[in-house]
Amino acid sequence: MTGQRVCDAEGMARRERLFTTGMALHITQRGNNRTVTFRKSSDYEMFLLFLRLAAARYGLQVHAYALMPNHFHLMVTPESPDQLARAMQSLGRRYVRFFNDRYERTGTLWEGRYRTALINNERYWLACMRYVEMNPVRGGIVTSPGLYRWSSYRTHAFGAPNSLLASHAVYDNLGNSPASRQRNWRRICGHPSPSSSSTSCDNPFATDSSSANRPSKSTQKLNRLIRVAAVLRLAHEASHDSDSGPRRHATPTRR
Repeated sequence: MTGQRVCDAEGMARRERLFTTGMALHITQRGNNRTVTFRKSSDYEMFLLFLRLAAARYGLQVHAYALMPNHFHLMVTPESPDQLARAMQSLGRRYVRFFNDRYERTGTLWEGRYRTALINNERYWLACMRYVEMNPVRGGIVTSPGLYRWSSYRTHAFGAPNSLLASHAVYDNLGNSPASRQRNWRRICGHPSPSSSSTSCDNPFATDSSSANRPSKSTQKLNRLIRVAAVLRLAHEASHDSDSGPRRHATPTRR
């Protein structure tokens, strides 16, 4: 485990993040001054796209998530502290640039550095994932976690496909089959019976099935163009992006 103190370029001591190889972390980050960080469905979609790219590039296993209007929660297992830092730096830089360009704003979006908590036993792992996926209910956004599109609950509770997520032994031990694991997870979360509304969307990127919530055709087209433009930009930046390796600092870090 690492937990030593390091100094930044201004000489102010700060604590290095705790890390144990193979152990999951709970990550949280809030909008600056609790500002809204996701305004439209396509904002959530782009954040998940950038998270998927960062996870694949830096070996980050994502086990659970919940994207709230002004903050997000992740449960991840990184390969190393450096890889976690690079993945979060890549995610933050790309999403902030996308968000600022889209809404014609400048400056920071997040409130300081992301926070991490080490998940060091099985009971805490389950409690943490329940906390993450029940966040939309606790926040008063929905009455049931299955009604919220922007969390991993539908995958763990109903088997909705989600290529972003990596399995974890603690969740796998909830049952001998996918159906039993999903049933037991619903019970843990206090929602044992599946509802039609919670299973109608089988992935976090699908649009709402009701016509009242479905975006207009022009909005859908605009969102598609935004996603295509972002993907093209990522492809263009692949060989020039500064996150291709560790940054060099004028002032060396003291350990």
